[in-house]
Amino acid sequence: MNLEEYSQYDALGLAELVRSGEVSAEELSGLACEGADKVNTELNAIAGMLDEPRFSKPADDARFTGVPTFLKDLGASIAGLPQEMGSRLTKGLIAPETTHFARQVLEAGFLVLGRTTTPEFGLTLTTETLACGQTRNPWNTGKITGGSSGGSAAIVAAGVVPLAHTNDG
Repeated sequence: MNLEEYSQYDALGLAELVRSGEVSAEELSGLACEGADKVNTELNAIAGMLDEPRFSKPADDARFTGVPTFLKDLGASIAGLPQEMGSRLTKGLIAPETTHFARQVLEAGFLVLGRTTTPEFGLTLTTETLACGQTRNPWNTGKITGGSSGGSAAIVAAGVVPLAHTNDG
């Protein structure tokens, strides 16, 4: 599978390919990382990549086993990993615990590859901070992304992953 083929699938389709043995979770993770490398310099949508994808041993019937995703750098944390919330004030902050939502993502079989950009503490309507800079819209990089989940929206729209964590305060 190549990056163009990969980006045509939604999360359920990719999970089915893993379940059937047509592709491996490692292959999908590699394609998502390739996609991230290809677009993130221009989009600035990723607050941080993990050295290794995070996952837990999902149940045998986990719906999304092997599907790569990203968590927004606000509101969904995994113990021991950075959670900086788009702020210079919290640079280097390590999450002390895994949130309920993040645990559900992991138990569903998703491979968490990294964190997406967000406004500082999610307090503004555009995804641009002094800590991370401006996150660009992949359909028109002359524009920035809106909302506190702008980084997640940008990487999904760019085909890096089929879905990514978003939330609304």
